Amino acid sequence: MNQQNSFLPKNAAYFRTRGRAALKGNWGIAIGAMFLAGICGAFSSVFSFDVDLEDFGIKASDLTNPSFYTEDTLRNLLSQINANYFAILVSLSVFAVLTTIAWRLFVGSPVFLGYQKFQLDLIDGKPLSIKTLFGNFRTGYIKSVVLRLLLVLISIACMLPAILTVGIGVFLCIPAVKAFMLGETMETGYYMMISVACLLISLGSIASSILSIIIGLRYTFAFVILAEYPELTAMEALQKSATLMQGNKWKLFCLELSFIGWYLLSALFTCGIGFIWAIPYRNASVIAFYDEIANRKAATEAEFPSLDPDDYTSGSTSF
Repeated sequence: MNQQNSFLPKNAAYFRTRGRAALKGNWGIAIGAMFLAGICGAFSSVFSFDVDLEDFGIKASDLTNPSFYTEDTLRNLLSQINANYFAILVSLSVFAVLTTIAWRLFVGSPVFLGYQKFQLDLIDGKPLSIKTLFGNFRTGYIKSVVLRLLLVLISIACMLPAILTVGIGVFLCIPAVKAFMLGETMETGYYMMISVACLLISLGSIASSILSIIIGLRYTFAFVILAEYPELTAMEALQKSATLMQGNKWKLFCLELSFIGWYLLSALFTCGIGFIWAIPYRNASVIAFYDEIANRKAATEAEFPSLDPDDYTSGSTSF
């Protein structure tokens, strides 16, 4: 960082400026690296998958239509589902999910680690190479897989409030479901239990979402740290990220929020094409944020990440 930049306020605009500066003349290779890493499953969650509701005769618009949730509609839906077709669909879905998990875990993990190294080279102004994405299949492979597994377990732990409330909600709805399946009249108490169940599930989902955001910010730079310090273990990378993000989670959250306008512009006015530039722009800006809070230049002469302010003096960061 030059002397002039050291006097700039370290807000979201500052890191976006650094991201754009790093991408100047490198947009092509940055976009190519992003696409290639995405194909290799580097960015998607390990356990995410899609279910096509139209296979069951359900349209997405039906889920928000109150008239869809009637006894006659649900009974007609159940009668339309063929048992054999359902078994085949479930089998194919399970196979697709397991294949996707294996791909994202065993291929995506080392590629994602390599992508973080690529991003560090980008922000450092070093020569860029697509080969960097695949450098961890020989070294650091096990660590990358273990780190992603740990992050998945942490994500599952964050979902416990939602899982717990869903379980309670299902338990509360059992009497109503039994009455419905037997063709009995739905009493007022059944609707009250369903309402309570929906409320609990909503609260649990909100709690899990908030917890996931906070914990996600806490461990955002675990892969980045492992890419820069390959001698660390996966657990040590998590610990270093947690230490580094103390007092910085809100700042990173604000930086992420500053890209909402770019995402909306890309989605609404460019039919998604704008994401080709918006995502590398966001990624470079986040790495610039890491470069700043880690004080990487000074960290080469001090234990990383140093918590002793006497080791170095960084510019003020305001959001």
